[in-house]
Amino acid sequence: MPRYKYTAKDLAGLIETGVSSAPDAATLIQNLRAENKFLIRYKEISIKNETAYKLNSKELAEFARELSTMLKSGIMMTKAIYIMKNRDINKKLKLVYEFLYQYLLVGNTLSAAMKNCGDAFPELMINMVAAGESSSLLAENVAKMAVYYEKDYRTKSKIKSAATYPIILLFVTLAVIILVFTVILPQFFGLLEGVELPFITKLVMGLSQFITNYWYMVLIFILMIIAFITYILQKPDVRLHLDHLKLHLPLIKKPLKTIYTARFAQSLSSLYASGLPMVNAVLISAKILNNSHITRQFEAVALDIKNGQSLSASIKKVEGFDNKLIATITIGEETGKLGIMLAAMGESFDYEGEIAINRLITLMEPIMIIIMAIIIGSTILSVLLPILTMYQTIG
Repeated sequence: MPRYKYTAKDLAGLIETGVSSAPDAATLIQNLRAENKFLIRYKEISIKNETAYKLNSKELAEFARELSTMLKSGIMMTKAIYIMKNRDINKKLKLVYEFLYQYLLVGNTLSAAMKNCGDAFPELMINMVAAGESSSLLAENVAKMAVYYEKDYRTKSKIKSAATYPIILLFVTLAVIILVFTVILPQFFGLLEGVELPFITKLVMGLSQFITNYWYMVLIFILMIIAFITYILQKPDVRLHLDHLKLHLPLIKKPLKTIYTARFAQSLSSLYASGLPMVNAVLISAKILNNSHITRQFEAVALDIKNGQSLSASIKKVEGFDNKLIATITIGEETGKLGIMLAAMGESFDYEGEIAINRLITLMEPIMIIIMAIIIGSTILSVLLPILTMYQTIG
């Protein structure tokens, strides 16, 4: 059925913009008039354009929390989404909510509507909603998603906050380098004409002259490097090798394994408690790790589980997790309390994951300072060496 983005006016003269499904424009006009609205203009839209927006962690947490609260209060699903879409929110988010509302009106389930929103909602939330719909625990499952994405939002906020200083230091370093090579060094080098220069001074002088005279070429080169790296990182094979390399780098492999284990444990705990089959739960949990090397290994894990192997035996083959994960799952299976152990493990690794993230960010600061010290130190040395040579010659 075609979908239309419309602008209409109500009886009070207020202008409203929305999205509605209708067989044709004439039916759209009739539907709006039934709501005491009068069409001003309309445009047919495609699902691709309509669902291009992707909700961030904060928006997902707000969506889940508000929906859970209204459902627990006895408000019908369609009414709950109607209330949410009429809040003062950004236009793209309002469009997603409008899409959900229109789909619910024609009898679709919430999970089906979310699935048809493209990338707006993550697979984890869609499956949790679907499990809740089939088990009559929709409000409870949505509440769990609110908690999960609130934690995810807090974690990402901490990362952004902790990364602020290294980023500022990086830009300061670049600004200092540009200032030194284009303004300060040319003045010093003018005093060294006719003096025998050491190699490092000649090198720095050449770089300074090149950057000063051909700055536009340097800029183009930097942009090309950025574009090339962006293009290469989109290649699945390259991403696979890089994700595999992350797990073997000395300084970051341990913190990364803790972070991956924390995210996997949290999502698996939520999905398993909602009643989702174990195979589906582990596959979905593996996808949210943002590591293609680990995700690919779960194809074999899912096959082993389907063939009757236990989760602990299947997941033992996966590279990239903390050993405590397998031990905890084994105890849960042996005691028949896997769900409780997964929940406890999720809470425990949540705290350890935050510590690991802070440790990774902390490593960035001294690395940036060392890089800046090497660049500035080399530049100062290139100026001081010929000056010292001149003083020795005079002496």
